[in-house]
Amino acid sequence: MNKNYMLPVLRLLLIASSVLVIFSLARYTILHLYPFFIALALALAMNPAVSLLERKLNMSRTLAILFTLLGVLAIFFSIVIYAIVEIAQGTAIIADKLPGQIELLAEAIRQLTNDLLGEPYVQVREIFHSLGGAEQALVHYQFNGLIRNAAEALQHLLWQLPQWLLIIPGSLATLLLSILAAFFIANDWPRLVNFSRKKTPETVKIRLGLLKSELKKTVGNYMKAQLILLAATGVIVLIGLLILRIEHALTISLAVLAVDLLPYAGTGLVFIPWIIYVFLSGQYDLAIGLSLLYMVIIIFRQLAEPKLLSSSIGIHPLLMLIALFAGLQLWGPAGLFATPILLVLINGLRASGLLHDAWQYIQHGKV
Repeated sequence: MNKNYMLPVLRLLLIASSVLVIFSLARYTILHLYPFFIALALALAMNPAVSLLERKLNMSRTLAILFTLLGVLAIFFSIVIYAIVEIAQGTAIIADKLPGQIELLAEAIRQLTNDLLGEPYVQVREIFHSLGGAEQALVHYQFNGLIRNAAEALQHLLWQLPQWLLIIPGSLATLLLSILAAFFIANDWPRLVNFSRKKTPETVKIRLGLLKSELKKTVGNYMKAQLILLAATGVIVLIGLLILRIEHALTISLAVLAVDLLPYAGTGLVFIPWIIYVFLSGQYDLAIGLSLLYMVIIIFRQLAEPKLLSSSIGIHPLLMLIALFAGLQLWGPAGLFATPILLVLINGLRASGLLHDAWQYIQHGKV
């Protein structure tokens, strides 16, 4: 092969392998050093407030960091305490109403079984009673075996609870480590910035500055689009629940939004079990109403999400839809979250000129 063709290919392979190595190292370090990445994110988030306190109130940086950190922790623990109180109150309500609801559900299942099976159910029961003692004992043994398996599964689940509870001390230790690391990073931030500026070449600083500016704008637009989707979903849920005359509609709407924030969950985690429950308990009108509300939410998200995300990232809605579908096929449900992040990064690299520089290096061996 001609040398003129070989060099660009080798440079392309060099860039591709470098990206792969950087991605692998980043994945490995994030997996094992994630408390420090949390600390870095926290320090970056606190930095504007710390600088404001330094300028406006003439505080020392250490004192400003302490005030800001205490404020962040107060907000965080207030949210946690509020969530615990809401869960406790919700559990008390469920414990109060659950026995009656279970009775209604059992009666509805019995009635549904009779309606669906009818005469075949009676015939099966008569056949069972016509069996000999050995055959009936075998049926009872098989049935008791199913119950034993269910009991063993429940016992295994209970045995796992202590192991799950062991996660709590580890999480608290991680939180404490992240807070301490965030304090030290925020305290040394000006020195870290000055050091990096001195050691970074001017051309790289220009490109990184453009990348930072573009990512800041794009991430801001992306977060705004997600908040719009979340708020619109909450309004649709609230209006639907009010139309259906559901008690505690606002609380349920907030719970649906909280679940919608969880990866791989979505509103279906609330609506699907709810619809199944009200259907089995004989509340067919409510089951139909909740099903229609869930369909409206799904249709709205399918139509609005590609449009809002594409406008925030700056690509055509059709390309955004193709990218989301490709991400879903490649990485499963995680692709729906990873694809927009990847597109934001690619768009930032393009706008900052780094992709152009990389292409120039591949073609000509220089930027």
